[in-house]
Amino acid sequence: MDKHLQECLEHIAKPIERAVMDGRVSGAPFVDFTNQASMVFSGVETIVELLQIDTLREGYEEEEHRRLSARQKGALLELIRSVSRTMTFRVSDIADWADQRMKEKGMAQ
Repeated sequence: MDKHLQECLEHIAKPIERAVMDGRVSGAPFVDFTNQASMVFSGVETIVELLQIDTLREGYEEEEHRRLSARQKGALLELIRSVSRTMTFRVSDIADWADQRMKEKGMAQ
């Protein structure tokens, strides 16, 4: 995996991860995030399916009226980008929250 991509995917530091796994820091925010991420992935999957169906309609004259416009495709892709940014910020907020809890409990990171 690309190093930059890997760094983007690892937003929760290992000490925080261990503290949550050991029960020293509440895991509730992480569960909430996981549930939200599941819904986001379901939405992304639906968008991908819509774009795949649109691609399959390409070249069939009788299906042209049902094709997505460039504007509609752009809007779907922007929706994915927007939600992705929101989830990235959410991870950062959770990491900051967990870091603060660890400091309050005297656990060094």
